[in-house]
Amino acid sequence: MTVAELIGLVCGNMPNAIPESSFVNWINILEDSIYSTYIKDREKPEPKKIEDMGTDELALEKDFGLRWRLIYEYYLYAQICILNEEFAKANNYIFLYNEQVNEFVRFYYSNMENEVRARRLKNFR
Repeated sequence: MTVAELIGLVCGNMPNAIPESSFVNWINILEDSIYSTYIKDREKPEPKKIEDMGTDELALEKDFGLRWRLIYEYYLYAQICILNEEFAKANNYIFLYNEQVNEFVRFYYSNMENEVRARRLKNFR
């Protein structure tokens, strides 16, 4: 899925007047956070640019599969709700986002075969 497709999906599900540049910024923050915190065996993806949103792919989806698209969706829904001062709704999306990240971490570390894996899983939980 491209950045533009994700933004179209999110805006279709939750109409808003937020500029596309904000969405691109949030996607960059999300990918930087996930790759810096958890994914140590790959390079961080290049930051997305507004002029390339039609061709830039979502890094987690490209590297690990379609099932991680919800991480992006829930994060963007939460950001929209925060800007709209819908904090209870934002908390629900943040909870869903955190659950998806937790599932991703369990998936990612279970695929690692090295001596650090057990320590990382123990520290994560």
